Amino acid sequence: MEYRGQNIQLKLLEAGLYNLQFNNGHSKVNVFDQVTLCELAETLTTIKSLKDIKGLIITSSKEVFIVGADIFEFMMHFNKSDDELKNWLREQNKVFNGFEDLNIPTVTAINGQSFGGGFEITLTSSYRVACESTQVGLLETNLGIIPGWGGTVRLSRLCGAKTAIEWITSGKKYSAINAQSVGAIDFITKKENLLEESVNLLKRLINGDLDWKTRQKVKTLPLVVSPEDLNWINDYKKIISNVHYPAFDLAVETILNGKDLPRDLALEIEGENFVNLAHSQTAKCLTQVFLSDQLVKKLSNKMLVENQGVDKVLIIGAGTMGTGIACNAQEKNIQVYLMDENLEVLKKQKKFVDEYCQKNAKNELKCIVKESINEPIDATFVVENIIENEIQKTKVFSQIEAKFPLETIIASNTSALSITQMSLTLKRPQNFCGIHFFNPVIKMPLVEVIKGAHTSEKTLSQAVTFANSLGKKIIVVNDCPGFLVNRLLFVYLQSFMHLLTESVAFDRIDKVMHEFGWPQGPASLLDSVGIDIVFRALSNVMTAYPDRLKHDFVTLYELLLTKQRLGVKTLKGFYTYTINNQGKKEKSIDDEIKILIKKQIRKSIQISDQEIVHRMMLPMIVEASLCLEEKIVSIPAEVDIGVIYGLGFPAFRGGLLGYADNLGMNKIISLLNNYKCLGEYFEPTKQLLTMQERKLLFY
Repeated sequence: MEYRGQNIQLKLLEAGLYNLQFNNGHSKVNVFDQVTLCELAETLTTIKSLKDIKGLIITSSKEVFIVGADIFEFMMHFNKSDDELKNWLREQNKVFNGFEDLNIPTVTAINGQSFGGGFEITLTSSYRVACESTQVGLLETNLGIIPGWGGTVRLSRLCGAKTAIEWITSGKKYSAINAQSVGAIDFITKKENLLEESVNLLKRLINGDLDWKTRQKVKTLPLVVSPEDLNWINDYKKIISNVHYPAFDLAVETILNGKDLPRDLALEIEGENFVNLAHSQTAKCLTQVFLSDQLVKKLSNKMLVENQGVDKVLIIGAGTMGTGIACNAQEKNIQVYLMDENLEVLKKQKKFVDEYCQKNAKNELKCIVKESINEPIDATFVVENIIENEIQKTKVFSQIEAKFPLETIIASNTSALSITQMSLTLKRPQNFCGIHFFNPVIKMPLVEVIKGAHTSEKTLSQAVTFANSLGKKIIVVNDCPGFLVNRLLFVYLQSFMHLLTESVAFDRIDKVMHEFGWPQGPASLLDSVGIDIVFRALSNVMTAYPDRLKHDFVTLYELLLTKQRLGVKTLKGFYTYTINNQGKKEKSIDDEIKILIKKQIRKSIQISDQEIVHRMMLPMIVEASLCLEEKIVSIPAEVDIGVIYGLGFPAFRGGLLGYADNLGMNKIISLLNNYKCLGEYFEPTKQLLTMQERKLLFY
């Protein structure tokens, strides 16, 4: 053994061939922490001192290659001054450059995931070989920054400026096949052959079969960008430019401003822009969201049932939600039994599920339709998706209990009905829980698993395991009206409704909240979901919280319902929708909605855009605090992951409670006291008052 550190070893494989192996001694995965970075520098010094070395192969002993930098240590570096952070980057880049500049060929064998700095170190090698399951990518823009260890420089010179810009600004993970198609990976092999194939390639490089020296030199020279690509880049920049996400623009500028420079000078530009982004509020917030995401994932992972995943599921109700769940489950290799009392709908939706999975799944499963619970069904996990009617749902639950094995789990996909209340009609309430999906199921990453008063831990774990197998982000929520996400949504909509009665135009509120960062404003959201659906669910929640959500006037929601203006599905809601020549919906405001608005106005106020934001957001902060006080969820991270992935709350704000931290508790309490007269949903909670008194933050 030529070098043995805590996380890196360097050993002789055979005459002249050495193996640098990443093997973190304290973790299941390899990360670039300070210990590893120091050992990498020491290993480089050792390699340069070897007289007999002819080639180097870089490997990992873990199931993954390197998942990136240690995020906790990385955040500590963000606190450094500009000059300190630039110097730190230069030191790391000296080491990476040192590997690229070795006068021997190098091959990296990439197994599993290789992201961020983990992918950047592979780019220093002469060639890259990957196993079939490998995923690579530069994910830094998800944290509000850009690559800082040469990613913008090397990827653009290897694969072209266009590809590098697409990869870096998307922040996506790419398969080995995708990476090979653009030149980021050279060869793909089976996992069991990875080391052997990599060694064979290294021998070919040593023998001069392939010109590795020219490949390495290209990465140190200025970048050639064709006029066509330059035009494409300028157009692309206009598309992705976002004032809330400056990393997109700076990623493009970094590559363009460094294209005419040699590697070392281009790295200086990368470092300068990295530092600017690292010290931004956006990076701070997005990093906090990442940490919250990891924490929530850790909580749900603790509940997974090992080696007992759900491989068959009965989905009752073949509507939009049921069909979406069926597509998601079958795509993830779960046998789906789909049931609906409408046989015409059932036949149509089975065809939809099978066609979707034929395009998107890597299995040969077919959706099996069942017309009745009385038919033989080999599944002990049932997801119910019929209409939001407690009597009809409980009737179905009783039929399932009567016909299915005793251990069968029943999960109700409801958005507002009480899981505890519905369980009272069951013989085995411990086997019953809620599982709230968001529409469209295939695209929306969040699932709330709802624990009723009688739900057993075993049932909860089975439901979490099922949702996890679908690839969802999971929040376990104790039963309450609206659960977590809709409960927060409905106070947001309550505030919207109140502003409308004060003559604040709904399209102005939409514009203000969109500029705040929401994907769409509340009026557009209501139109998209359906006024009738939202009002029905909102009514249930308002009944549950009469003191906080009561009002003594007719709402615009109710007036819209009387005119059957249900939103996009009827082409009339808050907005009127028409189809243009390109087949896209265009929205406008018609005379009827103006008349309806006048009917519900109680007074006229003058209000600034910032006040609109405060009026919309403060009740959500109050309600989130109540959810924490009532132990509906256990930690602030669950609130923020819920609103980001369930409602589209702007991640660059750090989540709802991250946003609260940035506002400051003194300001929040002061604003709430000003708005108390508007209703109890502006009443500060005990938790918020305590946080103000003790100068505490959610994070």
